[in-house]
Amino acid sequence: KQQIDQCVKSRILFDSDPLQHEILEHAIQCKTYVNKFHGRINILNQFKEYVMNENENRFCIAYGDSGFGKTSLLAKIAID
Repeated sequence: KQQIDQCVKSRILFDSDPLQHEILEHAIQCKTYVNKFHGRINILNQFKEYVMNENENRFCIAYGDSGFGKTSLLAKIAID
């Protein structure tokens, strides 16, 4: 009963905070995309090197046709 009560209380707090809800939704989506990520280690490493270069402040654009794994790649980088 105590665990159920605690769960209900935390659920009420969660539902009342839209930002927390949005963050959780993004985290769930990120995990889903990471689970779909396979191979492409060379591209992953190139992206990481480029983005993590501390000597330069530059942005990076991931582009390509639909279904080529851009979102999965970026989710994997974010998780790693």
